[in-house]
Amino acid sequence: MPSLAVKVGKLEFSNPFLLASGPLTRSEATIRRAFKAGWGGVVTKTISLNPTISPKPSIAHLKELKSLVNIELISEVDARTWMRWIKSLKRSFKKQMLIASIMGGSKTVPWQTLGRMCEKAGADGLELNVSCPHGMPERGMGALLGQNPYLVKRITRAVKQVVDIPVWVKLTPNVTDIGLIARAAASAGADGLVGINTVKALGGIDIDTFTPRPSVSRLSAFGGYSGAAIKPIALRCVAEIVQAVDPSTDSGVSEAEPLPVSAVGGISDWRDAVEFMLLGASTVQVCTAALYRPDMISGLKTGLLKYLKRHRFNGVDSIVRRGLDKVLSHLDLTFDPLEI
Repeated sequence: MPSLAVKVGKLEFSNPFLLASGPLTRSEATIRRAFKAGWGGVVTKTISLNPTISPKPSIAHLKELKSLVNIELISEVDARTWMRWIKSLKRSFKKQMLIASIMGGSKTVPWQTLGRMCEKAGADGLELNVSCPHGMPERGMGALLGQNPYLVKRITRAVKQVVDIPVWVKLTPNVTDIGLIARAAASAGADGLVGINTVKALGGIDIDTFTPRPSVSRLSAFGGYSGAAIKPIALRCVAEIVQAVDPSTDSGVSEAEPLPVSAVGGISDWRDAVEFMLLGASTVQVCTAALYRPDMISGLKTGLLKYLKRHRFNGVDSIVRRGLDKVLSHLDLTFDPLEI
């Protein structure tokens, strides 16, 4: 049988499926359930030195698109409580990877403080959230930072200076050139890149009551779009990220090996996961689909195993980047002349 085990730098995953930062990773209890269910890794809900209360309700379900728009913010739980949770989780699940998602502002000290705290608590790695598109930018955080290559570079370098565990940077699709941001993170020493966070959107508006969705006392705000509908956007972004930091090109990245990429966005089943792997992702993260189908990890692992076996691949590494060389510029395509 092929192996689903994946080694990403210092991190060793029993399978390439991670539960992404979000509602299902908001507490010690939910993360315990995820590990027991068989997820290869979990990314915590984003931890900050200043917990933020989310509006209620915070989600608009777009059922016809198998997607949602959320205006939920980062964790409402204080950092000290999170450190106790991380310690407890790592005592129980030594071999399953726990990635701590953290967020600060434009000043580097809070990022460094959180990074040290998470490493001391036992987190296996960090995910720098510089990409939340709603709520946090108004507070000088999130995508406000991730849209600026200088700030991404400065924050990444600052965290790398104070921790020894791997540092991944989660990128926003709400930019003109995501490759530019990817190169900034890579040049600062990032150990991996994550793409993508949610797409800035509005959940809709009731045409009879004129009320936007999700409605908070008949008011709302722009939120983050996630789910099956954003998969084509995420596929494009992942391909651009991988191409942008490919050391075999003139990307300016000097690493001997390609920088690992963890894909997020619209992954609903194992077939979606394989598509992202073919474009260069070594792991994939799921959030929205798991909200609808909490038990989906079993199907993801079974489906991927059967696929690898059918094509006689030894493991996940055998398919990573296998389709990337077929994604070209328009100028590289051959066009047949129109027959009149």
